[in-house]
Amino acid sequence: MEKRITPTKTKTLSMRVSSLALAILLLAVSSCTSDDEGTPVREASLPLNTFSMKIGNQEWVPGQREQDACSRTFSLDQSGLVRAQGEIPFYTIWAYKDPQGLADYRSEDVLLIQFMNVTNTGTYPLTGTYKQNFDSFVIYNQNKPGEPSRRYVNRSDKANFWVTVAAFHPISGSVALTGIQGTFSGTLYNEANPLDSLVISSGKYSFRKMHGSRFNQCEEK
Repeated sequence: MEKRITPTKTKTLSMRVSSLALAILLLAVSSCTSDDEGTPVREASLPLNTFSMKIGNQEWVPGQREQDACSRTFSLDQSGLVRAQGEIPFYTIWAYKDPQGLADYRSEDVLLIQFMNVTNTGTYPLTGTYKQNFDSFVIYNQNKPGEPSRRYVNRSDKANFWVTVAAFHPISGSVALTGIQGTFSGTLYNEANPLDSLVISSGKYSFRKMHGSRFNQCEEK
């Protein structure tokens, strides 16, 4: 049998429903704007840029800022060197790993890969030196607390580090800039002690967005 609600009960029920709806609304607003510590939370989004590698058998991924999955500390720069024969395009990849989220010379781990004359897909051996501004090279700095700094570099007398460019990607809103995707691997040697080396393998990078030093790897909404 259908139960009839009197006007008094209707008013009471309406107030309860209104109070519950308000509580749910406030909870939803609170959960969308902050976490337990009051830090703004970005809506879940897939990154446009990715970077990873192994050093020895250990996985190595760039650092992360403010527990934000979109704020991984790595970036790509694209430039062009003008010569008599025309412009020589080149790319520079920076990657930082630091427990405090530092992304500069103070970072515990800094990787820099620069490869010149990138005009097509293919494999590029890096046999230059960081001592020349416009050269193809790799440099990896370790600045561990309580330990002497170490600088690992590629060999310049023969190829022992390679970068493969597998694809180019258009950059949204830009005609001049082009994103890239590919792999890298090789052996680096301690500049102060060549008997000390490290092997980088399974290196992968993909850039579909340029962001300078802001390190937002996801699509901005």
